[in-house]
Amino acid sequence: MRILKGHGGPVRCLAYSPDGRTLASGSDDRTVREWDARTGEALQRLDVDFGVHAVACAEINRLHTVIVASGRSLIKLIRRVGDLAKED
Repeated sequence: MRILKGHGGPVRCLAYSPDGRTLASGSDDRTVREWDARTGEALQRLDVDFGVHAVACAEINRLHTVIVASGRSLIKLIRRVGDLAKED
């Protein structure tokens, strides 16, 4: 078991990527974080407008995708060459 440190508030949700290599976490601190599932290293951080109450990981069109429910919003994030960015 590994403790992942980085969120500043309670973690409300977790989801593994389909390949099991990364883990996404969402928190009341208004952040989504992506972690290396093997090492526990923090890979990405995304700030959102509200606390996060759901995350899901999927592969869509061969792109690693994280879907986040935050407040009244549903945000689809696409992993692009080492960063998470809101899809236009």
